[in-house]
Amino acid sequence: MAKNGVDLLGWEMVVNRATNASADIKHYQALVFSKTNLTPFTDFDSLITDYNSALDKLQGFMKSDGKKMIQAGKNKEADDAAGQNNFKGK
Repeated sequence: MAKNGVDLLGWEMVVNRATNASADIKHYQALVFSKTNLTPFTDFDSLITDYNSALDKLQGFMKSDGKKMIQAGKNKEADDAAGQNNFKGK
């Protein structure tokens, strides 16, 4: 008979790999233009700020979501154990 249930260690490895996938995405440094005031160039600062903010939100979401997914795996393992203890075969 095949083993059923949660491979919690495997689940945590997969979730942690996915959670850390955005860790290598780097923030951009602000650009300083001292010899131009043309809008296409001066707008880079705003775009970089928006990009860095979005990256911070993404990385925060991924960490938070990863914790929830690991907890879901632990909950499933506990539910399976409780169900197994309450199961009565005929």
